[in-house]
Amino acid sequence: MFSSRPVSRRVVGSLLGCAALVPLLAHAQTSDKFPSSAVTIVVPFPAGGSTDFVARAVARSLADSWKVPVVVENKVGAGGNIGTDFVARAPANGLTILLGAVSSVTNPALYKTPPHIPRQLVPVGVGVNAQLVTIARNDLNAKDLPSLVALSNTQSGGLNAASAGAGTLSHLGLELLEASHKARINHVPYKGSAPALTDVAGGQVDIMIDTITSAAPMIASGKVKPIAVHSLQRSPSLPGVPSYEEQGFQGMTFGAWNMFMVPADTPADRVAVIHDAMSKAVQEPSLVKSFSDRGLEVIQLSPAAGLEFIRRDAQRWEKIIKDKNISL
Repeated sequence: MFSSRPVSRRVVGSLLGCAALVPLLAHAQTSDKFPSSAVTIVVPFPAGGSTDFVARAVARSLADSWKVPVVVENKVGAGGNIGTDFVARAPANGLTILLGAVSSVTNPALYKTPPHIPRQLVPVGVGVNAQLVTIARNDLNAKDLPSLVALSNTQSGGLNAASAGAGTLSHLGLELLEASHKARINHVPYKGSAPALTDVAGGQVDIMIDTITSAAPMIASGKVKPIAVHSLQRSPSLPGVPSYEEQGFQGMTFGAWNMFMVPADTPADRVAVIHDAMSKAVQEPSLVKSFSDRGLEVIQLSPAAGLEFIRRDAQRWEKIIKDKNISL
């Protein structure tokens, strides 16, 4: 499932740290004393969004389990860099946790002057994933991926493709489609997903990659048509929509994930305590339902497997960013 190929030190080495710190160890004497004081979960994006919702839901569960305050702080700016850098610089005592995102692995490659992160981060292995779908305007003369790619190569200028902004996952996914499957794409960046989706529905642009949660109302109302989901199998939310893999298009399985991370020097026994508590939290029926209602799948991996998951994504996106010469 996970790639073992080497990946750039600049993207992963500067952010994710040494895998040797990750494996779960038998809980040492500090485990039953940790945490004994307040814990902070940092969200590097504004309050009210999907990442913020996940952080607050897990924080409530952790507070109940640990019997200590678990506070969520939104430290926003620079596409997530400010919050990420804050946690990387925090004391490695397990009391400051980041809910990282795909931008955690794309930003170091995207920015001409990457954020300086003196301390590295390692994943706890627990998080969520928002499935993605490629959609098209209703009157586009394409019903599936083969016809979409064929149309892109016959239509003058290629297909006009909206994204939530330069360097976002919706943009990088389009670049991957163009690079991997010879589609001709004219990228049209927007300031967020909502206006981009509105213009696809209005016919101003041809296609877009968006989260299923965001696109589902437009799909249900018939304002846009789904072409393919970016998962290995069909999504329960869109059972009638085939995946990229199902249509013979390899390498397009990816999602908008969030994963909890801590500074790399955090003692392994404390990482184990955090992992165990978070794993229990995301199994609670109320959290499972609330996540599912928002189109989020639970990610529940060991810290070591979480590191491999992130390495795989870093390798994929760094190559696209470099090959396409994308920068912010």
